[in-house]
Amino acid sequence: DALEDLDTATTDYTDAFGTGTGAAIGNNANIAPRYQKVTSNNENNTSTLAVTQAFDGSLTTRWATHGDKPLPAHLELDFGSAVDISRGELVSFGNSGGATTGRIKKFTLYKWETDAWVSIYVHDGGDTQIGGNVSGSDANKFGFNLLGTVNSQKFKLVIDNSDPVDASLWEFRLFTPTT
Repeated sequence: DALEDLDTATTDYTDAFGTGTGAAIGNNANIAPRYQKVTSNNENNTSTLAVTQAFDGSLTTRWATHGDKPLPAHLELDFGSAVDISRGELVSFGNSGGATTGRIKKFTLYKWETDAWVSIYVHDGGDTQIGGNVSGSDANKFGFNLLGTVNSQKFKLVIDNSDPVDASLWEFRLFTPTT
């Protein structure tokens, strides 16, 4: 698959992607909060770090994996019917001390196709973490474009590598194409 990686660790893409629940630039809306069902294989079992908080449009809540469970960890969204997306965004919880790096180093975004998961985007930063913050803001978010529109009922984010091991997201956003 042809993929384009836009590491926004030092660039704010607010004008390109919009912010918050359903925010839009033209018709380019964050549809992640519109899911019908969300699941995770690795969740910190507290109400303050629940999986639904990665999609609630709030930068005051977050999802986190359980530090005692090994990666990979996944977040799966089921929209109930097929939707189109063309880009995504991760607002990662940062390392302690006000760092501008998130914890996530490697992740893959998949779509469900007939009877199998198909990779549509891969980010492998090696030893480098994506941007992040500890304050719950859009600062240092990581945006990525898909080359073309992707249509599916289900999408899955798989986090393969994180440092420290417990990955955490303020928000996971998926955006509709601009027409």
